[in-house]
Amino acid sequence: ARPVNPDEVEDRSAQAVEIIIMWGTTVINAAHLSEPRSYTVGEDKTCDYFVPATVVGSAKAPLVIGTATGKNVGSWSLVIFPGASGDVTVANERWTLSELIAQGRARPCGEVGGAHEFPLSPGTRCKMDVGSLTFLVNVVAPGRRPKAAFMQFNWKDYSYTGISALLHLTFLFLV
Repeated sequence: ARPVNPDEVEDRSAQAVEIIIMWGTTVINAAHLSEPRSYTVGEDKTCDYFVPATVVGSAKAPLVIGTATGKNVGSWSLVIFPGASGDVTVANERWTLSELIAQGRARPCGEVGGAHEFPLSPGTRCKMDVGSLTFLVNVVAPGRRPKAAFMQFNWKDYSYTGISALLHLTFLFLV
């Protein structure tokens, strides 16, 4: 297969947050946040994804906190849950979550008791294990919107189908 050029399918001028939730090695949810907004997990009906409260420590907890500073412009932070393990990679530098907290790179989170926030920058890749769940949070280029195909009909591709339909309709009316 021909390799795909990322410039054909990604918008490199923008940023998005990719969130993947895994149970063991099985992906159970994937989401892309192309606009700065928070992504919540927990048992509350308003959460973006159901996760038992025993895993995240409350009925509703943000996994990612998004702060909008303008239309489609803003920033995101990863919420590091108490007791979580894992690592963060930024520009080929890797830290464990406990190192980020110990070095003061992650600040206390006001929304979740005992949790910390780590600001996400372009290219950041995060892996956080909490109980049997793994949260992968990555800052990526969002996918390009497809060009509208409305009213773009390629008659050459459908000429045989059209001729066949015309012949079938002709025979139906003659019978």
